[in-house]
Amino acid sequence: MWALRKRLIYILGFLAVLAVLFALPIYRSLNKAPTCFDEKQNGAELGIDCGGACEKICQSELDEPIILWSRSVPVRDGLYNFLAMIENPNVGAGALDVPYVFKLFDDENILIYERKGRVDISPQARFPIFEGGIVTAQRKPARTFFEFIGPITWLGKTKSASDLIVKSKELIENGAPRAEAVILNRGSVSLRNIEAFVIVYDDNGNAIAGSKTFIESVAPDEEREITFTWPEPFQGQARRVEIILKPSAR
Repeated sequence: MWALRKRLIYILGFLAVLAVLFALPIYRSLNKAPTCFDEKQNGAELGIDCGGACEKICQSELDEPIILWSRSVPVRDGLYNFLAMIENPNVGAGALDVPYVFKLFDDENILIYERKGRVDISPQARFPIFEGGIVTAQRKPARTFFEFIGPITWLGKTKSASDLIVKSKELIENGAPRAEAVILNRGSVSLRNIEAFVIVYDDNGNAIAGSKTFIESVAPDEEREITFTWPEPFQGQARRVEIILKPSAR
């Protein structure tokens, strides 16, 4: 009788161990700690995997970027550059690799040219988007259209405006025009992967020319000269030149 009872105790103990081994994974799977990547709204999240402690910010908390204007500006016969001016009104949110498209139409609203690209958006920033080398051959553009395509994933950890400033600028139109500028990093850290844009405006404030260059880095307190050139005189009277510096948002 004692031997039977002892055997029964061993069997029950063995079954209890098996029950724990099977139950523990099930319990863990049903009681996962909330994360920002589980495709559920949980924890302190304000939406599915956004808001609260998540890096991603919920779309409902933000405004869409504003497209202030878009234009195609001539370089020479049959060759154009695309320009668009964008404003991000969101103070604490930027986005990376945002897809966009430029479309160029003639006076009969027929599509002449289309180009897609991607851009990083810094928090609370006004910046241009530039696409160069648009060949239209004999077709004359009449309307330029720009839009962001696909949803924008807003993040709270992109870099905002820096201490990079334009110290001086000059537009020279003798023959082939050129714009010269001196930029200064008045901050305490080196800035890298800087896009520098130039836009030339006429009397009505419309862009008649634009260009872009890339600066690998600018050290603290360093001044750097940048130059933009065009092969032919502008098709319009230049009245104002604007230099916009866009350090990396990453």
